[in-house]
Amino acid sequence: MEKELSKIETKKLEREYSRQEMLIKAAKMYYLDGASQEEIARHLNMSRSNISKMLKECRKLGIVEISINERSLKSIQLRSRLMKIFGLKELIITPKTDDEIENKENIGKAVSRYLETIMHDNMEVGLTWGSSIYHVVKALRPTSFNNINVIQLMGGTGMRDNKFDPVALVTSFAEKTGGQSRILNAPLIVKSKELRDLLLEDENIAYQLKLAEKADIALVGIGTNHPASSALVRAGYLKPEESLSLYKDGLYGHICGWHIDIYGTPGDVVWNERIIGIKPSVLRKIPVTIGMGTGANKVKAIISSLRGKYINVLVTDENTASLMMNYLMDENILGFNFDE
Repeated sequence: MEKELSKIETKKLEREYSRQEMLIKAAKMYYLDGASQEEIARHLNMSRSNISKMLKECRKLGIVEISINERSLKSIQLRSRLMKIFGLKELIITPKTDDEIENKENIGKAVSRYLETIMHDNMEVGLTWGSSIYHVVKALRPTSFNNINVIQLMGGTGMRDNKFDPVALVTSFAEKTGGQSRILNAPLIVKSKELRDLLLEDENIAYQLKLAEKADIALVGIGTNHPASSALVRAGYLKPEESLSLYKDGLYGHICGWHIDIYGTPGDVVWNERIIGIKPSVLRKIPVTIGMGTGANKVKAIISSLRGKYINVLVTDENTASLMMNYLMDENILGFNFDE
């Protein structure tokens, strides 16, 4: 009797196992492969109503768990609102993380994948400088375009870590895309307005800046004048106290080296008279200008760049996007209805 009972139990287990396999197969087809219930019914030789019951059973048994990712919903809402406020062509928000390097790596990957969707033969691509641009170039998958010019939009920085310098970035980007690098042989900031004016008369520099005006795409790092996070301080162009003074005077950020206020207007400061590089008014005319930035210290700088219409594609992380929205809601300078 004991042996007979064991056989019955074995058959029962086999049926249950077979049933569970069938449930898992139906669940995979429906939730992962995107098959309709009717398609699954035909494939498994069952009725559609039976498939419907099986999918409900999958949820009941815990084979399928449905959850709502609130972080993703928040990102979607932030993206919709910020795109509407600033009239952006695109806004890409990467997942939040407390690791600064990981944030920049995520943003770099997002920008590089976006570039893959918009780049094609016969294009002019302009680059600025900085760690954000470095992570974009690092994440680029090697490809080969015909007739691509990669243009340095601003003078060299002389940074100690030269992998962030525009010359290195332009060269690397060109190598990865099969393009031709166009180097601007000049420093970003010179000692005086007179020296800048003299250098701008140089035939090679003038030609290079003329090329920049033809760019179809620009990759732009958004800089902050908060001294704790200022790339210009790290490069030795500004002393920490000078950067702090600019920040306190309302010039929260810099783009292509130009110091701008919260509305994106270049400030009347000596540093803006000594820059060799693309002008903000020219940058604004480039069809696709991709700006990137992350961190609390860059919130005002990003908003400044957006209000100045210097960038029309923004890539940032969820934390920074949320801080941007908080700032706008606190100031409500735009008179925007945030409940829409």
